[in-house]
Amino acid sequence: MKLKLGLFFLVLTSFPVFCDPVTELTCYSTTFAPYSFVEKGVVKGANIDVIREITKKLNIKVTFKTMPWQRLLKNIAINKIACAAAFFKSSTRVDNMFFMTEPLSITDYTIFIEQSNTDKYRKLIDFKGASIGVNRGFKTTPEFESAVSQGLIKQYEVGNEQQSLRMLSTARIAGVLTDQNVGLFNIKKMGLNNLIPLKPALKSIPVFLVFSKQHRDSGLVEQFNQALAKMKAEGTYQKIFNKYRTNKN
Repeated sequence: MKLKLGLFFLVLTSFPVFCDPVTELTCYSTTFAPYSFVEKGVVKGANIDVIREITKKLNIKVTFKTMPWQRLLKNIAINKIACAAAFFKSSTRVDNMFFMTEPLSITDYTIFIEQSNTDKYRKLIDFKGASIGVNRGFKTTPEFESAVSQGLIKQYEVGNEQQSLRMLSTARIAGVLTDQNVGLFNIKKMGLNNLIPLKPALKSIPVFLVFSKQHRDSGLVEQFNQALAKMKAEGTYQKIFNKYRTNKN
């Protein structure tokens, strides 16, 4: 009898114990259009739409909130946030969170040019002596930083992407370095039909949705991974992003 009870206990402890299914979730992000932004009091954006579609498939009621970057990091550090978007794997300030394995989006560091200059500018070295607009505070790539420090190109700092893209459209600068989706979103919003992105991107880095430790054993992270992978395979994911971009991609 003792042997049977021992075997029964062993079988029970051999299987993982999951928490109750998640039915409600609040996800936080900063405002960075087109990924996440607030319009007429409503949180919108490509990342928001993707997360909403995932939670719909998983029958989870989701609420979205935005806050400034430093405040978001502070609240993550003290475990006040259960879900947040979006972070590079190198983001050490979120080392107490669990990363999805399926990227929520890709940051493509891209130089935009005026369409008539496609033969003149094909890669970074072609901009020797020219000015490239960069949004103040936007982290660039090592390749770009090296070219600037060597004096090969000039970094022209601006207050926002719309300012730099407007300058590019009137030939006041030779290029604009920004996230490709950000550039395409603003080009569409501003109706600038003479600007295009150079390919390939200078650098591409995946960014992820992260979850707090409370979801370690809930199975939620893996459910999100599977749902997102399915959306990408079915084409739903790309359709969402296409809503926020021009066709010049």
